[in-house]
Amino acid sequence: MALTKVSTNMLDADAIALGTQTTGHYVATLADAGSSRITVANSGSETAAVTLDIANDAIGADQIANDAIGADQLADNVVDIARLNVTDGTAGQSLTTDGSGALAFLTIGGAFNDFAIKTAGYTAVSKDQLIVTSASPVTITLPASPSAGNVVFIKNAGAGVVTVGRNGSNINSQAQDGTLAADAAATLVFVNAAIGFKEL
Repeated sequence: MALTKVSTNMLDADAIALGTQTTGHYVATLADAGSSRITVANSGSETAAVTLDIANDAIGADQIANDAIGADQLADNVVDIARLNVTDGTAGQSLTTDGSGALAFLTIGGAFNDFAIKTAGYTAVSKDQLIVTSASPVTITLPASPSAGNVVFIKNAGAGVVTVGRNGSNINSQAQDGTLAADAAATLVFVNAAIGFKEL
């Protein structure tokens, strides 16, 4: 007599083993590979839904470097300063690179610094734009150890003579300080050791 139906009470518990005859009809047990990046819940239960979850801070530099996470997998505008390999800068600074993978926030200046009004002696830095308004003599000292292309602009808007201190560099090829009479101005560009600061 052929059997057309086998009831569950006719089988011992765990009597049927799934094998190659059921390929594609069941899901193997899922488990975390040991990295704890993806957690698995409910695996191994016959009726429960298996769930996967990505742990907090699971995606690091190694996963990005190995192309595990690509541009298509990253949502727009989600990489914030905390996820960059750099500390935050200050207001107005820009994120820069040294060309070798190091990032930093730096202040990006223009061709010149903002104009500054001076009434007393001052040591200039490259890109300074100075207006002297003193009624008495004042010395504006040029930058020490300048590099080629360093530039300083000085305008004497006061009645006192402005002495331009050479600070160890030549001015117009001479080892002498310069002077600016009332209402005179000069743009001084460092050329080289022989010429020093050249007046334009």
